[in-house]
Amino acid sequence: MDLYPDVMKAHGMIQENSLTYRFLPCLQHWSFQRSQVVITLGPDMQARVAEHYGASSVALPLWAERRQATKEAIQAYRDQRGWRHESIVFLYSGNLGLGHRFDEWLTAIVDLDPDSPITCIFSGNGAQRNKVEAFVQMEAHRPPPSISRIMSVKRTCPSILRQVTFT
Repeated sequence: MDLYPDVMKAHGMIQENSLTYRFLPCLQHWSFQRSQVVITLGPDMQARVAEHYGASSVALPLWAERRQATKEAIQAYRDQRGWRHESIVFLYSGNLGLGHRFDEWLTAIVDLDPDSPITCIFSGNGAQRNKVEAFVQMEAHRPPPSISRIMSVKRTCPSILRQVTFT
């Protein structure tokens, strides 16, 4: 979870014995205590905020209510995005930040059979977006069969593939 300075320490950006590391939790505590409301991304983060900063918070669910979609609506959605009807879609949606691992995903994508029904979708932004996009650009220039999995890459709304898509 993205609580600072924990994330910075985990990535070696800051040392635990540094003045900055000791100061940031004090600043965070001060800020939380003076906030009208602290919103967390779920009960685990809510518990951590209470434990580490003594702040009450509201946990907002990350998921919308489930609605039943018709097969026709699903196929139309897939058609709009250029996804094959038989595709199995894996979606990564959210922060492409330093606290998240992508090497395993990218390695697995390279190893996919060109005829695989798997489509991987990356939706989000963050410190590692350029890394993931660079991987896609590199794959787009490899000889077949890799190239058959990648259709195009665009900065604003890249859609790479059959195997990888950026939104």
